Amino acid sequence: MKITALVGVKDEVELIDACVRHLRSIGVGQIIVFDVGSTDGTIERLQEHAGLPDLKYFVIDDRQADAMQRANQIYREVLGGSDADWVIFLDADEFWIPATGDLRVCAERAQADVLSVRRFNVPVTASGALLPDALQPSRYGELQLFVKKVPNLRARLKDEEDSMAWIRGVPRPKAMARRRMIAGVAQGGHDVITPPNVDASRCCPLDLLIAHVPFTTSMRFARKLGNIGEYFRQRDAEGKGEEARAWHWRRWNELSDEAAMQAEFDQQLFSDRRIGKLRERGVIRSAAEMLLVR
Repeated sequence: MKITALVGVKDEVELIDACVRHLRSIGVGQIIVFDVGSTDGTIERLQEHAGLPDLKYFVIDDRQADAMQRANQIYREVLGGSDADWVIFLDADEFWIPATGDLRVCAERAQADVLSVRRFNVPVTASGALLPDALQPSRYGELQLFVKKVPNLRARLKDEEDSMAWIRGVPRPKAMARRRMIAGVAQGGHDVITPPNVDASRCCPLDLLIAHVPFTTSMRFARKLGNIGEYFRQRDAEGKGEEARAWHWRRWNELSDEAAMQAEFDQQLFSDRRIGKLRERGVIRSAAEMLLVR
């Protein structure tokens, strides 16, 4: 059984090596990377990985007017020529965590055509993200996740009197699907469009989740803000703004200066004591606790 990963990347030089290593370690047989305008050395790292036959990468400048059409064309060509049984969709900061350590033997995968895989943010402290250096089942107890949804998160973030951090939210799931069931891909890989007149079975597996690492260092955050700002300016000039889909990036793009950016990053950091309190309340749980295999 062969799994292909379609990976979206922009400015992830700090994570791209770990991303590729982890995909290989969980049984992914083919890695297709779409870089959409990195300026931080990510492409150079991909060039080193591309020496192995299981990885290919494409560079698409997302500031170009035809970027989406080109990406969709490459998606179709890749999927049409692939011999994969299953396809997963992710960004380079999203680590798929199967309960067994092997994505090919997830029990619930066998019972469905499309999986909606739960995705949780990884807390970050002043020392970095709470992500063990080896993402294997024996270390899942060390992998901490924000698992409790925050009601009205977007409104609370706009309230200057509220100390809520964006990282406390629970992001939307990502998709895994049988290749023959993929007629199209929803924006961001959150879902797939199945062929017409086909009754595809769907499930949300309990033996699989995604650890999302949106924050690591202030340098990475500042770099991503700079590039996303340029992207928005281009899209707005073309009359193709994406307010609803990218509201959190819109919000961060409005930060007025370096001090405001640093303050926003600092808001995402949690002390060990605070993490302990949130664990007591069930807001933070480990991957081992969340992977309930029935």
